Amino acid sequence: MLKVTRVLRSYLGDIDLQHKSESLECFKKFHMYAETHTGNKLQRLLLHQYNSSSGSEKIKVLRTDNGGEYLSNDFKKYLSDHGIQHQLTIAYTPQQNGVAERMNRTLMNPVRSMHHHKGIDKRFWAEALATAVYVRNRVTSRGLPLKVTPHHLWMGSAPNLEHMRVFGSRCWYVLPGHKVKKLDSRAREAIFVGYASSSKGYKLWDEDLRRMVVSRSVRFDESVTDTVDVDTDSETDEEVQTVPATEVKSVPVLARPSDDTEGPGDTPNNENNDSPVVVSEPDDSQQATTAPIPRRSSRISRPPRPFWIAPTDSATLALVSTNVATDECFISTDVPQSYKEATSPGNADLWMPAIQKEESSIQRNKTWDLVRRTSDMNVLPCMYVFTLKDSGPKVRIVAKGCRQVHGVDYGETYAPVVKFTSVRVMLATVAINDLELHQMDVVTAFLHGDIDKDIYMEVPAGFKDPSRSDIVCKLRKALYGLKQAPRLWHAKIDAFLIGELRFVSSPNDPCLYVRHSAQSIMLIALYVDDLLIAGNESRSIAWIKGELRKRFEMKDLGEARVCLGTRNHPRQRQPC
Repeated sequence: MLKVTRVLRSYLGDIDLQHKSESLECFKKFHMYAETHTGNKLQRLLLHQYNSSSGSEKIKVLRTDNGGEYLSNDFKKYLSDHGIQHQLTIAYTPQQNGVAERMNRTLMNPVRSMHHHKGIDKRFWAEALATAVYVRNRVTSRGLPLKVTPHHLWMGSAPNLEHMRVFGSRCWYVLPGHKVKKLDSRAREAIFVGYASSSKGYKLWDEDLRRMVVSRSVRFDESVTDTVDVDTDSETDEEVQTVPATEVKSVPVLARPSDDTEGPGDTPNNENNDSPVVVSEPDDSQQATTAPIPRRSSRISRPPRPFWIAPTDSATLALVSTNVATDECFISTDVPQSYKEATSPGNADLWMPAIQKEESSIQRNKTWDLVRRTSDMNVLPCMYVFTLKDSGPKVRIVAKGCRQVHGVDYGETYAPVVKFTSVRVMLATVAINDLELHQMDVVTAFLHGDIDKDIYMEVPAGFKDPSRSDIVCKLRKALYGLKQAPRLWHAKIDAFLIGELRFVSSPNDPCLYVRHSAQSIMLIALYVDDLLIAGNESRSIAWIKGELRKRFEMKDLGEARVCLGTRNHPRQRQPC
């Protein structure tokens, strides 16, 4: 199918192609069609909003790739005779024809969607593509004026959408009266596969006749799925046949034992619990007057419990308390959603130590100053974030950075992290050269970043004084949640490693630092607040750890075991 993309990416023409060699003939058809239907003013309808001249506008440029179908002598001659400039893209450089290439993707997305939505066979891809072009020409886009479609610009009138139908829907088309007999069906079932290009009708695929049909009188079933609901409570897939009441006595009845009751024979030695049980024939006084009703399960269907909510039933709790459950069975604890909930009598014993630890860290780093509120301040709200980790409960006081205004209380926000490729190269270097590899973690890393703008925040719940409601926090340090917090922290530690410890940042990765001398070499990979430290001397690693502790609050994790999802297995180093 040849797609012709007009100026400003608006109207699309589609012409069916059987072979690439037909490209010239198809282009000739579109050329004549376009100039005929626009009165030799192919572009003026699109460029009217730019106050173009009222003179005649024709196709002036054709841009294609270097396909052989566009480079034939006949194609060149036709373009030359009509004064059309032929522009060719560089080989393997589709971005030079970005409008057409992007339109290919724009059209193929709905084609895939239409196929998967109804499960249509892929042999109808050409019909799906033609339908996508048909719809694309009748909807607006960001490249066009408001409430204007390509059809409106091309034809000069708004499109009628009342006839639009869901591609791939089941439908029934009415058969002509002279082709059916008195007792024949008046309609046939088919599949909707598009719109007729030369008549006002629908293109339908009749599976029984194995051919395309164009019809105007069509009834559609546009439901999402044609599947039939199945009763999931039924315990058997066998077909149940209703028996007339007069024949009940002569037909043996089979039944299965109920799941909700246990008979005397339900013992561990009874291995045939699933075998059918023969029910004795009823006598004349017990004959049913109606047909038997298939038995349904009496089990009550209950929706599954969300996995994050701890079970409360006594059976599960007893199972865990008696150590019957396996070691991999965990019961989650509800995490509080607010400071008030965390400090309630039922949660205070668990969460108050973590809250006090976070608040003491805030005070120790002198994170903010208290100032009076004024009307011109953009005061950010804040919240406590509670997390339950393997090491225990953890609490963070977080500013709601979504309320920040660009240019007022934040600017640049980008902060680099070490590339995973650099980490792999570093690990390979450690293994090859038998280096030591240690890991450290910065405690409350973002609180070390120095604020470069005036940022105001509401006083957290744990610091509020009810008698001073007009007080807000003016931040001195980068608090978690601020948009620029990662950037300020990286600038702080980057200046420390390069300016004071004399490390050199790699030109290929700004978060990989190297320091070497005649006797030793040290490498540091920085991923936000995690540091991988490698070196060939234990005393050098001990020195860098000490320098980091002097400046920041650090947590020494010893030899690196797990970093960025990579598990490391330290080996015994050879004695020097």
